Amino acid sequence: MTKDALAGVEWETIGGIGVDSAACAFGDADALGEQFRLTPGDDPSDFEPYLVVCGTGADIDVPVEVVRAEDGQVVAARMNFTDDVDELDGTWAVAGRLDLRSGRCLAGDPYYTPHEHYRLVFDAAPGVYLAEFFDFTDEDGEADRLGLRVRLSEEPRHSS
Repeated sequence: MTKDALAGVEWETIGGIGVDSAACAFGDADALGEQFRLTPGDDPSDFEPYLVVCGTGADIDVPVEVVRAEDGQVVAARMNFTDDVDELDGTWAVAGRLDLRSGRCLAGDPYYTPHEHYRLVFDAAPGVYLAEFFDFTDEDGEADRLGLRVRLSEEPRHSS
């Protein structure tokens, strides 16, 4: 197992979203637009690198949490689908990249009509973020995905 780059950091809850399609997402709010939503026939990968989608396995309300750098800018965000992710022996695995060149991050249920219950937009440091899923296997061998997070990578930032 690899060391978690964000182990032990303090997460700040900035709000939450409702999930009614058993999926949540982080995206670039400006690149996707105010009225963005996926329809059942859409392939989320068509919207890369401006969107990363993760199945939650349930219709739930999830908190949106962030980590801030010393200057106050958000450099990581997460949505956990259970409240004990920090105590579980699972793995945060890189699932892709998220381009937040606008510095405005969207957390939301990508399949629901844009509404304040299903989306939260917040400012984040502009740049490329690693998108990661938290995978956990219980003692019975049952695998589950329990979280989605993005964290600012060390890659060079794109120019606008």
